[in-house]
Amino acid sequence: MGLSFVTFAGAASVPFAVVEDVVVIPAMRSHGIGKSILDWIAGEARTRNIRRLFLESGVRNERAHRFFEQDGFHVVSVVMMRSL
Repeated sequence: MGLSFVTFAGAASVPFAVVEDVVVIPAMRSHGIGKSILDWIAGEARTRNIRRLFLESGVRNERAHRFFEQDGFHVVSVVMMRSL
């Protein structure tokens, strides 16, 4: 139904985690699975004294942006890429 990959960096000066991927199969979207995944990640981060969660989302993935914003995320940087 859904999965996620997370990197925890508890030794950083301000401990943080990076949510690498949150994937929910299309047929199961809008059923609370993504929210449950993010809630689990936040809970696990708190137990590790992590103070910040970061993630990256594709520039045109507006549905995901709304979902993450509803969960309390906000834009703090711009990620750029150069194809080689």
